[in-house]
Amino acid sequence: MPEITMTLRDFTMKLTLRTIVSAASVLNIDFTMKVTLRTIVSAASALNIIFSVCQIALTCSIFDFVVMNGMFYAMPNKNILIPTKWSYFSYSFSMVNMLLCLWSLHRISDNSSLGYEQLVKWQRMRQVAVSIWHLLCLTASAGAALYLCIQFSILAQSVGVYAENSEPKAFQDAANWYYVRLCAQSVLFGCSAFLSLISFCVQNNCSEFQRKDEKHSCSYPRTQC
Repeated sequence: MPEITMTLRDFTMKLTLRTIVSAASVLNIDFTMKVTLRTIVSAASALNIIFSVCQIALTCSIFDFVVMNGMFYAMPNKNILIPTKWSYFSYSFSMVNMLLCLWSLHRISDNSSLGYEQLVKWQRMRQVAVSIWHLLCLTASAGAALYLCIQFSILAQSVGVYAENSEPKAFQDAANWYYVRLCAQSVLFGCSAFLSLISFCVQNNCSEFQRKDEKHSCSYPRTQC
């Protein structure tokens, strides 16, 4: 009888230990995944800010005195090769995109938005509304960046026609100079669109994690990306 009691006790202890180890491993996986997702969003936002600064610098370089005064055109019909309206679109997008990335970093680092299990209903609704608005802004930013990427690619193509075998030589050199910068600007807009989509997808993933966590615990605040 004592041997049976000892065997049953050992079995219970082993089962308890295995349960604890399994639970700890699951919690560790969830924690690691959350930290990884937050790191991805932070890296994407920081890189997007750098790209926005580069976009502003390139916009200043492309839309210089010559372009802004309509002096860069093709003969004989004096067709303007780089319309000045794209400078306003480029400046506006770069600034708004930078602010949106700073908002993403703020939402990750701000402790007041990390969890709201104990908050009243209207505060939770406000937090959800802010999250939805943030995701919509990311979607709009990605769409605008993709649109500008296409438009600057078209501009680069129209200018690139005159980058070789054009007369006079000064016009050919100027066309080549603008062509390189328009291509670089198009690539930067494409990268911004890609990074905005990454932030959108990863933050949606974070929301799924949070909804799963709610089912397990209501006494501890959850971590929000």
